[in-house]
Amino acid sequence: MLLVACACNGGGSNDDENATTGIGTLDGRTSTTNADDELGTTDPTVGASSSETGPPICGESQFMLEVVPTRVMLVLDKSGSMVLNTWDHDVDPMTEEVTRWSSLYTTVDSLTAAFDGSIEFGALLYPSLAATSTYNDFACLVSDSPEVPPAAMNAMAIMDALPGPDATDEVAGGTPSATAVSVALTELLSTEEQISRAILFITDGEANCSADAMTLTELFEEYDESLHTVVEDAFIMEEIPTYVVGIAIRDEILPDEVDGTPDGINPHEQLNMLAEQGGRPREGADALYYAADDQLELEAALAEIVGQEFDCTVALDPEPEHPQFVEIEIGGEPVPHVDDCATEDGWVFVNPDGPYDSIELCGAACEQLAAEGTLQAIYACPPPG
Repeated sequence: MLLVACACNGGGSNDDENATTGIGTLDGRTSTTNADDELGTTDPTVGASSSETGPPICGESQFMLEVVPTRVMLVLDKSGSMVLNTWDHDVDPMTEEVTRWSSLYTTVDSLTAAFDGSIEFGALLYPSLAATSTYNDFACLVSDSPEVPPAAMNAMAIMDALPGPDATDEVAGGTPSATAVSVALTELLSTEEQISRAILFITDGEANCSADAMTLTELFEEYDESLHTVVEDAFIMEEIPTYVVGIAIRDEILPDEVDGTPDGINPHEQLNMLAEQGGRPREGADALYYAADDQLELEAALAEIVGQEFDCTVALDPEPEHPQFVEIEIGGEPVPHVDDCATEDGWVFVNPDGPYDSIELCGAACEQLAAEGTLQAIYACPPPG
């Protein structure tokens, strides 16, 4: 989803006193504001134009298109198993294995940087940094609010808040999944702003640390079924989906042992159920959740998920009078008009034969838009004569 901001001068004049700015929405309604009027006056028109009819005069119209971002809460597993277990992260037996936390840290770093301009990321760790790997309540601590509330251009803040890739002592505790998702949901519901919202829940284990547990055995050795209720209610009642990512999840019935892990459940089956309840099950895969057995699969899963929340199709409002002379720039650099979006980097009209009311960014250009969050459309003139 995008908002369209037009800054244009009409009639070939460069007189700033006559300049107007328009803010357009995708339903085609706009308002124009006199540049000298600090409060502004509203004039409903069709299309962001310097006149009341037709598109802006060619060669005088430049449109800054700004992404209206999705707000995504990253709910990140920081339990002790994330450093107690290592894996062949790069599918290369000749390289040293790394911890699951190291892979998660690296993946979140690249993901947030790639979509920094288009996704308002927030991050919540479960358990919190204050949690300990002890067989008591201190293993189940979760902060009352996210370590990093969602905001634009948040990549650096999120990485500063996470334990480093080689951390060991800070990555500790149980798996208080239900509490973590509840806090993330409360954060997403804390504003009345009309914006698309989602939870990205990542885990390498099984939910325990139930808020209703009466004994330590119940706290750690029983599966917390309330996670499913929280996720399902978020989707059905609040229309907030939860994407479920599983790191090295076991497909077996867990034994009855006093080991801090829920007994008698199949983790794979539980996450399959959770993915369906979250409203975003993975299609065309053996697992309904996003299953990752190495870092490469984890990176692909998170990129696929966030890609679903970002659309590289951009509306042009108003529709250009001379579509063959439309120019596109991202970050001040020209983006080429290409013929095949599937194989080339650039942009195409969504409807090559018209109407010319939307474009699609392709390949590297789409990645640029995700990182920048804005692009510029210039309506140029055909040559004279």
